[in-house]
This record gives sequence, structure tokens and C-alpha cells, in this order.
Amino acid sequence: MQPQEQSRFGAVAAFGGTLAGLTALGFAPVGKKRVWDYYLKAVRAVEEISPARIFRTFQYSELLSPLGSNKKFEFPAEVKLNRNYTLHTIARVHPAVSGFSVEQILKIY
Repeated sequence: MQPQEQSRFGAVAAFGGTLAGLTALGFAPVGKKRVWDYYLKAVRAVEEISPARIFRTFQYSELLSPLGSNKKFEFPAEVKLNRNYTLHTIARVHPAVSGFSVEQILKIY
């Protein structure tokens, strides 16, 4: 009896399930860090040891870095002090918040 060939759907489902499982595992805490921090460390190491550092071209570590621990964006003090610049910049980037005050925008972001 010959082994059955796995369908393409089954292979795609297995790949998707594995990818989803690894992604979910990334949010598991390990000490004061998350597993994502170790994923990022491994990706950066692969980028550095690749021949001529070619994998740095694809910037996978930059793509995945928001998933690491303690990634909260803080506005620089200069931006907080310059109200007109802050309001103008945020309103230009996000037109939906143009009716808010600077304090409300800074609380949101």
C-alpha cells in the first residue's frame, strides 16, 4: 500500500497553524521579557551573520520590533513643548484628530 499524498490545503493549514502557534507563543512571558524578544535577537543574529549581511536588506528585525517588550512610544520633550508644531504634525498625519486639543492628542498617543 502506498502512502497518500498530503493535499495542498492540508500543507497550507499546517503551515498556518504552526505560524499562528509561534506567534501566540511569542507573547508568553519569560522573566521580565517575552519570547518575542528572543525571536528578535535570533533574527538580528541571522541578519548579522548572513553573507555580506544581505538579510539586513529585508529589515525583518525592524518589521518585528514593535512586538518586543516595552515598546511604548514617547514623544520627545521638544515636541510636547511646541504645541503648534505638535498639533499641526499630528493633524496632518491623522486628519481624524484635528478637532482635538494638544493635551487630548498627547493623551491618545
